[in-house]
Amino acid sequence: MVSEVKIRNIINYYKMHITNYVDPWLIFAANQSSLSDAIRVSCLCINENNKRHSHQYRLKKQYLDNFYSLLIAQNSLLKKSKNFDDLFTVVDGIKTYGISNLTKYDIAQRIGMYLKLYPTKIYVHRGTRIGAQYLIGKIKTRTITKDQLPGIFQDPELSCAEIEDILCIFKDKFKDTNDSEL
Repeated sequence: MVSEVKIRNIINYYKMHITNYVDPWLIFAANQSSLSDAIRVSCLCINENNKRHSHQYRLKKQYLDNFYSLLIAQNSLLKKSKNFDDLFTVVDGIKTYGISNLTKYDIAQRIGMYLKLYPTKIYVHRGTRIGAQYLIGKIKTRTITKDQLPGIFQDPELSCAEIEDILCIFKDKFKDTNDSEL
C-alpha cells in the first residue's frame, strides 16, 4: 500500500508543477462565442492553433466529425445541463465507433468549461482507473467520489478534475509500494 507521505508528495508535486499549466484545449473551448462553436472545437479536440490534443491525435478525423454531427444535434439538451453529470450523460449517450470513454470525458470537460459546469465526481477511465485501483482496489463504476480515496484526497483545495488528472498522470507511482521520493 502506498503511504500517505508518498501520496502527499505526489499531490504537492502536482500542485507545484502541473496545476500552473493551463490546458489550451480547455481554454479554447471556454472562450468560444457560442455553445455550438464550443461543441465543435471540443469534438474536434483542437486548440487555437488547430492542433489536436495528445489524447486524441491518433483518432481518425472521420470519427471525430461523426461524433460532432451526432452531438451537435443534442445542443438543446447540453444547454439544459444543470451540472457536469447531466452534461456527461448527454455526451456519453452518443454511441459511435472510434470514440473512447476518455475522449468522451475530454469532450464533456471542454464543453463544461464553456458552460461553467465542472466535475463533482472523479470519472474513471483508462489511466485514471489504473491509478485509482492501485489505491482502492477494483472499480466497477464509471465514477468514484473523493471519500472513496485515501484521506489526503479529501483536501477541499483539490477539485475532482485535478484528482482525475493526478490518478492518471501518476498511476505508476501509486503501484509502487516503495516509499522513495517522487
